[in-house]
Amino acid sequence: MKRNVILLISVLISGVILATLSLKSESLSNETKIHFNQKNKGIGDLFGVFGNQAMEKNGAWPRVESLRDLNLNIDNDPLKIFDYIDEILKNLDIKYENTKMPNSKPQRLGDYAFFEYFLTLTCSFEKFTQFIIELEKNDKIFIIHEIKFDNDDFSAKKQSTNKEFEIKVRSLNYINKGKK
Repeated sequence: MKRNVILLISVLISGVILATLSLKSESLSNETKIHFNQKNKGIGDLFGVFGNQAMEKNGAWPRVESLRDLNLNIDNDPLKIFDYIDEILKNLDIKYENTKMPNSKPQRLGDYAFFEYFLTLTCSFEKFTQFIIELEKNDKIFIIHEIKFDNDDFSAKKQSTNKEFEIKVRSLNYINKGKK
């Protein structure tokens, strides 16, 4: 009999605690929804609103701002964009031939616009991998679409000699549709 009374009391106390916590949680949730509906913003856009306000107020993110400017604004001059690739190739002392320059108008793929560059590089495997690494480190977004090379005479002795690589690189821009 004592056990039943103790179990009944513990169930009643747990039920009361659960009911009060549920009411408190629901009221906090309603306050949050009202707050965001007053600003005509959805809850899903909360991070974007916070990020934009923090960047505009502080200006403490110059690297992020430059990255946004570099990749959100469509630059219609393919030669200007090629300067990023050219600088990397010159720094690594890689001989190259620009086999096909892109059209003057960027190609579009969904929300992205890109210029496509066809290059023939003459260098060692080591310099080629350094080129790929430097291209990926760059603030401008590049996608390596295709790589072709001849694998004849692949041995440890001949790895230091120059090989010919054909590479297709895309410089990517996100098309900003005015959402901020």
